[in-house]
Amino acid sequence: MKQIMGVGLPAAGEHLSWHSQYLMIMSFVNLIGPTALNTHVYVMNVSNYFMAFAMAIGAGTEILIGQMVGAGEMKAAYQRLMRSVKISFILTLAVVSIAAIFRHEMIGMFTKNPDIIATGAGIFLLSIVLEPGRTFNIVIINSLRAAGDARFPVLMGVISMWGVSVPLAYFLGVHLGIGLLGVWIAFAVDEWLRGILMLLRWRSRAWEKKALVKPVSAPESGMGAQA
Repeated sequence: MKQIMGVGLPAAGEHLSWHSQYLMIMSFVNLIGPTALNTHVYVMNVSNYFMAFAMAIGAGTEILIGQMVGAGEMKAAYQRLMRSVKISFILTLAVVSIAAIFRHEMIGMFTKNPDIIATGAGIFLLSIVLEPGRTFNIVIINSLRAAGDARFPVLMGVISMWGVSVPLAYFLGVHLGIGLLGVWIAFAVDEWLRGILMLLRWRSRAWEKKALVKPVSAPESGMGAQA
């Protein structure tokens, strides 16, 4: 139970932190105005599809990493994660790039308001930068948890979300008057900052010392034991 809670509570804390900062940023979007709020809802719904590949690859990789770390195959686990990150990055970039080409048509499926279409199209262009950075977080954080390294992601997440994303969203979106695009720039900065930190953490191999399940050596045969 201690091992389960040692991974589960930090993971829950990370989700709680993300939803809390998202609610705070939504209050900034409300300050910008109803047009910004409607645009945000439309773009966010489409962005959920951009994350589909990363979420699928992240979930599958998490299972494989857990098995490899439990078996003591640290080198194989390290290489598996790096390959998964590359695949997820390329697939996400390809999907977002295609969406950016048809950005006006995509946002036009929800509304005919020219202000919403213009703002939403600009955010879809920004997504070419934002979404690939998000893949680092989705894929690597899952694997870090599977390896038993659950506290580092939540600590860095809280620092980045509340120390970077929230104040930067207010500064750019509200204070400087950039609007919804400024809020999404803050999202992009937060995702890339956390993504780079997660990648550096994985490359440091500090997670190898956090394994919850230690590999067990095969028992010796009776003849070998007698010898």
